Amino acid sequence: VSQSRYPCNIRYYMDGMIADVTSWREFWAETAPYSMLELARIGGRDTLIPALPVDATGRINRIITISALFNQGNILEDSYKEEFLDYGDSTQDIVATVIYRAPERAGVFPKNTSLTLHLKTDENGNALSEDNLRRVNFDLSQFVTSRTQALHYGMMMCLQRRHVKRAVEFKTFPTHAPVQPGSYIYVQTDENRWDTITSGIIEEGGVLNAPISESPITGTFNALLYNGQSQTARLEAVSVSNGQSSTLAQYEGWLFVLGQALTSRRVFRVTEVELDEEGEVTIRAVEHPCEESGGQSR
Repeated sequence: VSQSRYPCNIRYYMDGMIADVTSWREFWAETAPYSMLELARIGGRDTLIPALPVDATGRINRIITISALFNQGNILEDSYKEEFLDYGDSTQDIVATVIYRAPERAGVFPKNTSLTLHLKTDENGNALSEDNLRRVNFDLSQFVTSRTQALHYGMMMCLQRRHVKRAVEFKTFPTHAPVQPGSYIYVQTDENRWDTITSGIIEEGGVLNAPISESPITGTFNALLYNGQSQTARLEAVSVSNGQSSTLAQYEGWLFVLGQALTSRRVFRVTEVELDEEGEVTIRAVEHPCEESGGQSR
């Protein structure tokens, strides 16, 4: 039995037998998340690190410790890359069905059981209906016998699909990289002034046709507009209600990009740190949205 490193009232276990010959790395890459861990390489060695924020004692913690700030001063020129995860399976809200193994009792063979969960509201605070969500099954039955552990895994999957939507990669020098896989960092560049980005085409009456938007666009945004030939326009404080904007009605047929100006530094979780032969460090990280409260990221 392998126990995770979280010394709290709730403990996670790997309760099962490895019956098939398989790659060590492949096995842990797949099964470590069952115990809120993930496989990483630190100092040339493979290891398991917490997949969630923890404090110095290993307890799961909402407060994020920021290890470094990266901006134009320590990101090597032309090395910064940012990409959104593929829309669809990777980012769509889900109904998670988690299958786990009920423990054996009184000499009766164990049997599989399941639990189903999803987030209550969308990103705008509107109630979510299961009918509009993608259903995903997670089979943990080979190694998980705790309902609480299965529940926490399902919660983590739902939250990751909701919030983790982009990844970054950049190069820096070793003296500017006091980080390792699992570290949390600020990334702030001049190119990243917007968040909550949506794009599409403006239709008659200022109706915004945004193919990948899960719900009608509502809020106040900055806008970049392009007529498909040579004209462009940049607008600020554009009000949009239920997918329509009177301000943009005069731009019928134009392409639009809407975004909200960033009001705080963006937090990312480091997934990989690689030192190349030229002495440059490549850092790869995924988004970990946080709120600023009392000078702390949560």
